Amino acid sequence: MAASDWLLVGTTVIGGVLAAGGGALVQWTGSRQSDDRARRDYRRTAYVDLIAAVDELMRVLRLPRSVTPSKSRDSLLVALNSMDRAAAAVSLAGPQPAADLADDIRKTAWKLPDDLSGVEGGNKTKADDTPEHLLTLCKKFIVVARAVLDSDRD
Repeated sequence: MAASDWLLVGTTVIGGVLAAGGGALVQWTGSRQSDDRARRDYRRTAYVDLIAAVDELMRVLRLPRSVTPSKSRDSLLVALNSMDRAAAAVSLAGPQPAADLADDIRKTAWKLPDDLSGVEGGNKTKADDTPEHLLTLCKKFIVVARAVLDSDRD
């Protein structure tokens, strides 16, 4: 075989390897983009679920106390449990500032005064145990969520 033949064979082999590698690179890039999209979608859903759960909790808190205290308590517990699940999803979705605010929202919601939750007891209301504080935290969460979702677009 002449030197030019070896050069042709070598070029062909290298070209084939590069083509195969390029295909793998395109596949990996596509997979990476798909993973990024799935993460963004999960994050967006988690954020929306938390905001909706806080909204539902606030709606339950504004309802007049029913004749049956257990019905009010049950509605509140359902709303709190939904909020717990949504906060857990945000903790998984991240990033840390959003997860931290979600945890603060969850803790504040569960520390609502006893007279609102229908539980008998004598806890006194603190400034950070009020529905207004819960709304303030939710507003802070919305600001963080918007910033995270905007940065996810890049």
